[in-house]
Amino acid sequence: MITYAELCPGLKHFIYIDRNAHHLISPSLESSKIAPGLKEQVWVAMQQARQHLKNGCFKVRWHQGAVQFSYYVWFEDGSGNPLPADSSAGDLLTEPGILAGDFYRALKQKLFAERANSVMCYELLCIHDSSVPAEVVAEQCQKLTTKLWGSPASSPISLLFNVLR
Repeated sequence: MITYAELCPGLKHFIYIDRNAHHLISPSLESSKIAPGLKEQVWVAMQQARQHLKNGCFKVRWHQGAVQFSYYVWFEDGSGNPLPADSSAGDLLTEPGILAGDFYRALKQKLFAERANSVMCYELLCIHDSSVPAEVVAEQCQKLTTKLWGSPASSPISLLFNVLR
């Protein structure tokens, strides 16, 4: 079995969330093998990512010290087809909290109105070493989602990553 560290050199941590099924996949932050301060970086990164999301940014990358963060939110219809999201929709929503189900329901309602109940919503936060080039980060994030959920190469997350290259 290949580990995510072998699959994605330079990847320090990730959080992958299926907002409809309420599934979260993430390596443990309780291991003695994690870098000091990583747990705090993850919490701060999620807070910052959600602030960007509240402001309508569905994809964002930023650097902080020796690490870089990438955050993506994307939407699919029931058949797995990408759904474009209007970035102005986030402006009127409150910032999501740790139990953010209501935020994502409201966001889907605002973006997709009458078909909101059939829209799938996914979220990915990755923390990479700052030395990893942006193109490699994008490729690794796509590879990671494919491994975790078996997303096809033409999935909406592929479209997001192409924008960041």
